[in-house]
Amino acid sequence: SAPRCHLNKQLLGVRVLKGEPAELSCTVSKDDVTGTWFKDGLKLKSMDGVVFEKQGLVHKLIINKVEDIHAGKYRFEGGDIKTEASIFVEDPPQVDKVLLKNLTSVPTVAKAGQKVQIKIPFEGRLPIRAMWFKDKMELVDDTRIRVDNTETFTMLSISSSERKDCGDYKARLKNDSGVLEINLKLLVLDKPQPPAGPIKIVQSSVNDVTIQWKPPKDDGGKPLQRYIVERQQVGKSDWVNLGETPRTCTTFTTNKVEQDMSYYFRVRAVNAEGTSDALESDEVKAVGKASPGAPDAPEVVSTSKDSITISWKAPRKTGSSRIVGYIVQKRKKGTMTWLPVNNAPVSDKKLRVTNLKKGLQYEFRVAAVNGAGIGDASGPSQPAFARDSPKTLGPVQDLKVSSSDSSSVTLTWKTPETRNGSDVKGYEVEVRPSTSFTWTKCTTLPLEMTTYTVKGLQAKQTYFLRVRAINDSGPGEATEVEACMEAASPVVSPRFLIDDTVKSFLLIKAGGTIRVNIPFEASPDPAVTWLKDGQLLANQAAITTKDGTTQLLIRAAEVTDSGTYTIELQNGLGKRETFSFRVQV
Repeated sequence: SAPRCHLNKQLLGVRVLKGEPAELSCTVSKDDVTGTWFKDGLKLKSMDGVVFEKQGLVHKLIINKVEDIHAGKYRFEGGDIKTEASIFVEDPPQVDKVLLKNLTSVPTVAKAGQKVQIKIPFEGRLPIRAMWFKDKMELVDDTRIRVDNTETFTMLSISSSERKDCGDYKARLKNDSGVLEINLKLLVLDKPQPPAGPIKIVQSSVNDVTIQWKPPKDDGGKPLQRYIVERQQVGKSDWVNLGETPRTCTTFTTNKVEQDMSYYFRVRAVNAEGTSDALESDEVKAVGKASPGAPDAPEVVSTSKDSITISWKAPRKTGSSRIVGYIVQKRKKGTMTWLPVNNAPVSDKKLRVTNLKKGLQYEFRVAAVNGAGIGDASGPSQPAFARDSPKTLGPVQDLKVSSSDSSSVTLTWKTPETRNGSDVKGYEVEVRPSTSFTWTKCTTLPLEMTTYTVKGLQAKQTYFLRVRAINDSGPGEATEVEACMEAASPVVSPRFLIDDTVKSFLLIKAGGTIRVNIPFEASPDPAVTWLKDGQLLANQAAITTKDGTTQLLIRAAEVTDSGTYTIELQNGLGKRETFSFRVQV
């Protein structure tokens, strides 16, 4: 008999997007097989929107444009063969491509106070869930914001937009076939915020006042155009427009002031959307020019055989205008005459004074200079010899932690090896936590001893400590050590550990020994006080407290030792506990 027909390749299931073409095919072993196609058990005809093809051994079912009705299980039968497969129609959410491009490529722009509506129509297999997000947080309805969802569109509405509504938004559409995410930006335009303050008075005199401010933190989404400056005389209600500055200029000088009169100034920023609220100054008085106050005495930084370098800080009172420099003077120690070091003001706060005589001792003072002239001179510096600076000291020896607890570390060390007779004047101890790179001095004056306890540290923290020896040239090389703090002991309120061995009444013969041990527990160690009949114990009673036990000892008891004895425990937190017993001699 003729061989039976069989399948060379069976039907395979496919997933296809709605509107796209789909094809099912199988291959048989004999060319003369005539096949029949079925869908969900019903025989198919070509008029059902499908096309049947036979190409040799291959039988095909072709759908040019898949619709929802084409989803289902298909079967091919021919002769002795049968094969089945399914077509799954995917219909994820979709949005018109032109609308999608417009939403994602250009920000949605609104003016502050306007209503914002962003409507996105969509298609896809229902149900479609729509969600809106701003800066990755899902939006929920409130008094200004509302999300409306239907079967054909989703819409975000903001009733009165504000600058805080600016940001990145996302609409997420999801159904059983997939997810579509639409990213867009919203830009809300508004007038600027007020200029950033405070308003600084750069200069104030009888003729003019110069003020300064900073740009607004938020320009409203539009470039700044200019600033408007006004002033108000103290005691009057009207504001006078003084003028404008371009957006790049944040200082303004006005001569519309009168001597000894006080004013307020205010500044507004302007952009294309409007004018900001005003930044106002404190009261400003138009006064005559004032020279700077006196700086602190300068410090000697270093010395050589013919020069001394000094440094200083700016005075706390700068006068009526900014400081433009400093005048330095010198004198030999023991003389009264100050001689100028520089004729023109120096802008730096450090100066190397040259052409000094070797071996002589000098003092220096400094005066600041502003538009009103030279200010008061500082006090004199410490006297310094014009000579080569002594060599800096080497590191201290054998630095180590000799003891520590939860809040303190005790350091010990040995003096450094001195070089060329450089004598040690003291020691400097510094500390920093492992979480910081900033060193903090532990004392204001140099230490004379070679041991020091650093207190006020935190439990269970790691610290770095360093020690440097000091001579006339300053601190030497540092030696560093690491210390890990212990955990703080838990606080335990004081309490007595009373058991059957502790009696509440003792009967003692005269001449006998009174010995009473009272155990307790507490952390930290409490203050222990013994009383007899409410009074502190007399000297003949020996009291010892150690390792959680306090003991009363009276070696030769007398009748006068009879009475009520009370032990009082109290810790630093105010917790108090007492225990009493009677003794009869």
